[in-house]
Amino acid sequence: MSSRLYKIMNGPPEPDLELMEGMSEREQQRILIGYLDWNKNFDKAVDKFKQAKMMKIIAMEYALGKIDSQMNAMKDYEKELESDLKEETAKEHNNTHVWVTVSPKPTVKFIDFRKVVEKLVNRKLFSKYCYTYEQRGKTENELGQGFHVHILGKRNLNYKPNKVVTHIKNTLKYICDVEKCCRIQIIGESFAKDKIDYMTGIKTGGADNDAEDKQLKQSMDVKWREREELLEYYGEKII
Repeated sequence: MSSRLYKIMNGPPEPDLELMEGMSEREQQRILIGYLDWNKNFDKAVDKFKQAKMMKIIAMEYALGKIDSQMNAMKDYEKELESDLKEETAKEHNNTHVWVTVSPKPTVKFIDFRKVVEKLVNRKLFSKYCYTYEQRGKTENELGQGFHVHILGKRNLNYKPNKVVTHIKNTLKYICDVEKCCRIQIIGESFAKDKIDYMTGIKTGGADNDAEDKQLKQSMDVKWREREELLEYYGEKII
């Protein structure tokens, strides 16, 4: 080891053997012991440093799948467990899904509205989705008025619920007032099933008049979708 490194590390310089010839045996032993002890401790520190670097390299190789098939299998299993744990945590907190209802500004054309909706559902925020277009017209003359969309997304668990809400608002902010005409709810599996049933089944109301009104509106939705060449719903019925 160079004397410069010893100096930087505040260690003793390498013994000057010529200078030591004029010293007593005891003085020579003291210098040599001090040098050897410091050198030994320094070597231990270097060994620890090498071990730490080696562990870091092994961790990187593990992450890249470069060690061996057994470690790769372990890595895959670890990812599977992490995913299962996230799923279980989301179920416990009732935040596995996102329910979004969007009503665009009156000036927004349906073709432009549809483009934004498709952009939203295909973002990485959702691992799966189901959505349906509706309108509020109750007569042939009103057909298509108040068109809107209901979206049920299964949350990508790599995105926290508050981040999902933020990204949804950022995607929709140019076509609607996100604070007034965009309703976003973080929901659990039970509520999500109700929403799937709502989008893909028969809508019913409470009172008779309410039920009749909903059935009338539903029949108008069907006619409007046929006119616009829309499916009853898009995505997966069970998410």
